[in-house]
Amino acid sequence: MIDFYGGDGCFDAMPPRLQEFAVQTTPANVYDWHVAYGHRPDAATLARVRAPTLVLRGALGHATVQRSNELISWWLPNASLVTVAGASHFMIATHADEVARLAEAHVAAASRSAAT
Repeated sequence: MIDFYGGDGCFDAMPPRLQEFAVQTTPANVYDWHVAYGHRPDAATLARVRAPTLVLRGALGHATVQRSNELISWWLPNASLVTVAGASHFMIATHADEVARLAEAHVAAASRSAAT
């Protein structure tokens, strides 16, 4: 799972303590996936979401995840899709400053838009 999202060798590159944590928390992670994705919304449901939405994807992420994020951004009427160069799925850890900057800019733009 780690290599699927982070790229080949991602799990092996983790410190042993983090590898152990990932293995130990796998049951909770699987449960979270079931709860979150057990009832996937379709395109029509997503089309009703009016909130400005920032969809991020890593340029080095798995092609399936990149495509999923692309489709989600198409289906959400007020979405912006941004690809973070040099990042994979775990960009919040590897590219935290850039993700924070993008989120801050998105919130500021949405706030300006709501005020007008």
